[in-house]
Amino acid sequence: MNNQSEYSYGITPETELEIRIVSSAEFRDGMNYGLPRQGHPEGKVGIHVGGIIEAIDKENWPNYREKLRLIALLHDIGKYQTRYSERGNLLSEPHASLSERIARTFLQDESLLNVIGTHSKYYSFYRKLKKNGKFDSDKFKETFGRIN
Repeated sequence: MNNQSEYSYGITPETELEIRIVSSAEFRDGMNYGLPRQGHPEGKVGIHVGGIIEAIDKENWPNYREKLRLIALLHDIGKYQTRYSERGNLLSEPHASLSERIARTFLQDESLLNVIGTHSKYYSFYRKLKKNGKFDSDKFKETFGRIN
């Protein structure tokens, strides 16, 4: 990884799979994407992902650590491919779907792929709860019923 310092954002790969991920063009492009915005005031996706990896590394989660790191590395990798109109309307697939598609080139674990593909919906429920003070449990169950 000759160019790791250019896009590492403090991320040190720990497994062969993580090395493959962080060495990929998709990871480099995905991590270098972004400006400060709602939900991600830090700007570049790599700063966000590096912060998540740092938080995971501080915890003692031996049973979940490897999977959490993979989810963190891949959950926003598709943001750079997401397209919007000038008015802000989504023109492409949502970033979570694009991230899941890219993640499939590295992972076969459907439960991890499902988390990556639906992760932004969790944030949507959180935002609506904060805004309205109400939680739609039926909609939540309908949305996430496919996740094991």
